[in-house]
Amino acid sequence: MFGGRCNKYANIRKKKIFNEAEVVDYIEKRNDILFKDCAPDPAALVKKKDYIVGIPRCFSIYTLWPLYSWFFHSLGIETLVSCDVSHEGTARVESNYCFPAEIAHGAVQDIFDRKTDFIFLPHFRDMESYEKDGVANF
Repeated sequence: MFGGRCNKYANIRKKKIFNEAEVVDYIEKRNDILFKDCAPDPAALVKKKDYIVGIPRCFSIYTLWPLYSWFFHSLGIETLVSCDVSHEGTARVESNYCFPAEIAHGAVQDIFDRKTDFIFLPHFRDMESYEKDGVANF
């Protein structure tokens, strides 16, 4: 929902019909670009270390995955990205957080449950922004 209204319900009320086959899922396209096209092939990894680093799919991972994936790949370290948002992890939130932070709890729990050797969860206070006098927060 945005702007106080979701187009889904306005379209239903106006009886607009869309051909689902023609609708482009830009989120899926972006994820394919970041996690497949711009990332190294996991099958090409030459392991130099005998451990696995778990990386929860949350926060800056979506924007900076090509950097992180190539970093660990170049070091010869196998990575494992979370696949699920664990309900047990989101239930551990003991205060009111924004939805992305609740998702992060579930993604970290998924990595924890998969018994990786390390969990990589970078934190940035802020990053450069396209705005002249502003910063981008992650």
